[in-house]
Amino acid sequence: MAELLNTKTVSYSERHKYFDFVDGNYIKKDWCKKINLHPFLYPDIFIPHLEPKERYSVWVGGNGSAKSTSKARRFIQRALQKKHFRLLFLRHNHADNRSTTFLTFKGIIKKEGLEDRFHILESPMVIVCKDTGNMLISGGLDQTGKFSGLEDFTDIWFEEPITRSNSKVKMITHEQFEDLDRRLRMPNAKLTMHVTLNPISMPHINHNSLKV
Repeated sequence: MAELLNTKTVSYSERHKYFDFVDGNYIKKDWCKKINLHPFLYPDIFIPHLEPKERYSVWVGGNGSAKSTSKARRFIQRALQKKHFRLLFLRHNHADNRSTTFLTFKGIIKKEGLEDRFHILESPMVIVCKDTGNMLISGGLDQTGKFSGLEDFTDIWFEEPITRSNSKVKMITHEQFEDLDRRLRMPNAKLTMHVTLNPISMPHINHNSLKV
């Protein structure tokens, strides 16, 4: 088994301590490489919320807010450092993960230079950490029966549970949310439901399916 990485959460305000900025990219400083330290960089605003204290974590922000990328980066970091971490990441339609969440995970792994630490299984859209065995598993509301037998999820991430296309709004129902919530039942573990969405309109957020 490869040596486990010693990861570090780094805010933008302190990035100069761990990175050199070269040709538009942040490169780890030599001293980090020598001690096997891998810093993960996040916008300052997300730092206090990376480890939610409550069971439900809802992030609302527009395009370019880095909310989804920050969530995905944190999940990659946790897969590297936790003894047991199993994430179900999903969209309304399972296939939509390929061009969104799954693509984001792959991009982060490549950008962070962690290709040798993960198995990326394209067909089922599953990512496995070689060092820890932790897994990131894709899903969709259109195929809930296909992952109903999977257990031991510590986290579920629903990206865009409220979407709008051609003036039509698609929302997760209360029953669907409860069904997902029941899958977080691993004993003696901190369990979190993560939701990231764009602010389509506050009335939809306040008065519809995300009430729990």
